[in-house]
Amino acid sequence: MKKRMVYFGVIFLLVLGGMTSCGRETNGPGDAPQGSDQEQAAAAFRAFFDYLAAGDYRRAAAHFGGSYDVLRSYNPGADPEDRAALLKQACLGNGFQCLKVDEIAAVRENTPGEWLITASFLTDQGRVFSRGPCCGAEEGVQSAETEFTFRVKRQASGEYLVMDLPVYVP
Repeated sequence: MKKRMVYFGVIFLLVLGGMTSCGRETNGPGDAPQGSDQEQAAAAFRAFFDYLAAGDYRRAAAHFGGSYDVLRSYNPGADPEDRAALLKQACLGNGFQCLKVDEIAAVRENTPGEWLITASFLTDQGRVFSRGPCCGAEEGVQSAETEFTFRVKRQASGEYLVMDLPVYVP
């Protein structure tokens, strides 16, 4: 009888433990993150670049609050209102580097509701992305960049959106 009570007690605890975790909130890349403003800004930043790197341009567009004007000018034949198609073209044809985030080096508040996030990215080969001297500059004069800064803004809705397009390589 004592064994039976222990057995039922263990079963009860397992069932109770399983029931309490059923209502627990989870934070996938598209879910609203929990935590400080700084953590939420960093999570939105990471989600945007994760979606771009995975080729999920529709979800990436939902995390982008910046201007599409440059992409519209680079792609005059594209539907100017199809934000996902514009981001796809940016990544696949316009020279924007839609890479996975390697490391977030710094998150600092720029103005109330806006954060500057400095990060490095990984190439498809798993190396840290480096943008060399640009536009005819000599290698000794201008060094290669491996960290890039982006703005993330909290919207009136409480949502955090990336305001800058990915790194551009002409």
